[in-house]
Amino acid sequence: MKIVTIMLVILFFALTLQADAALDRTKLKRPTSAYFTWLKDSRKSIKGKNVAEVSKKAGEMWKSLAADKKKIYEDRASKAKAEYTSYITKVKGTEAFTAFKGEMAAKRIKKLKGSVKHAMHKVPMDKNLKRPMNGYMLWLKDTRKSIKGTNIADVSKKAGEMWKGLSADKKKTYVDRALEAKNKYAAYVATGKGAVALKAYKEGIAKVKAPLVAKDEKAKAKKAATKAKAKAKAAAKRERLKAAKAVKAKKLAAKMAARAKRLAAQKVAKAAKKVKAKAIAAAKQENAKASKVAKAKKVAAKKAAKAKKAAAVKAKKDSKGSGEKGSKVKGSGSSRKQKIVEKETIQESDSSEEEGEESCEEGQTTDRVHALFYQHSLCSCACSCVCSAPRECLRSCFCIDPTSPWRHRPI
Repeated sequence: MKIVTIMLVILFFALTLQADAALDRTKLKRPTSAYFTWLKDSRKSIKGKNVAEVSKKAGEMWKSLAADKKKIYEDRASKAKAEYTSYITKVKGTEAFTAFKGEMAAKRIKKLKGSVKHAMHKVPMDKNLKRPMNGYMLWLKDTRKSIKGTNIADVSKKAGEMWKGLSADKKKTYVDRALEAKNKYAAYVATGKGAVALKAYKEGIAKVKAPLVAKDEKAKAKKAATKAKAKAKAAAKRERLKAAKAVKAKKLAAKMAARAKRLAAQKVAKAAKKVKAKAIAAAKQENAKASKVAKAKKVAAKKAAKAKKAAAVKAKKDSKGSGEKGSKVKGSGSSRKQKIVEKETIQESDSSEEEGEESCEEGQTTDRVHALFYQHSLCSCACSCVCSAPRECLRSCFCIDPTSPWRHRPI
């Protein structure tokens, strides 16, 4: 514990020395005016009985001083004031300067209190107005010389212990003396003379204490002003923070509103896109359905055309059969030869019909059925074609008559 205390003391002195080192105390002393600068140089040559007489003579001498000599002291005072102002501006606001100002203020207060206390002792007072002592102080006055101690605290401690250990009869003697003095004081104050004397004494004390009271009032007013200023500053700061918070909240609300608007617009756009996609899908479905129906119609037409063609081929075969009978009537001698030719012709016709059917299927471009009948001018053969391009499918039509010049040739 002692080590910690010693370290703290050393630290305090180190900080004090550091603060003093940061300030040049010779430059912190307020400079004197031109008159006092001259008075400092000429004080020894001015003779007088007292301070008032010396001050009067000095004033007269300063007024009658030559302008060129007076200017020397005025220049010196101006230069000192400028240096002082410059240095104060430099160190003002630092911790060392603040500590120095506090120290000087404390010294001034202490000096003022000392002067007030000294002046209070000089205020005239009636001896009967002296406040009587109590029993302990009367006993201490009689026995002070017999109490030994290293300091006042030690003496006070021993005196207290001795007063407590004092017998009751001896203690009663001092208590009675104190009570008698108290009654005597109260009786004197109650008289007109005593009241006037007490009032005069109190007024004298109040007058002496006036500078100290004024100083205290000024310090209190300054403290109150500082407190009010700090309070106003704190209130202004709160208002600024409140305003900043309101602006921030407003910006946030605007941002949230913009975000909500943007999300709503995105939602609407998404819904529109979804509706559009649905419409496109429905249109595709309708197109697929229509295409399917068209394809079904096309297939049905193709089947019908194929069936009709098969019927035409059958009719052709029947027609060929009737033609063979006619040939037998014309010439029975060559019947065997004609049968052979007919067989070949039928085979060729079947193969040509197959080719013609393929050609019809390849060349067909519409679903309309064309039933076209052609009568050959050079033979009695009748051909039918179910196709959109009849001339292309005439290759499948051959004359049965072997003597026809159009045999194996399309019409």
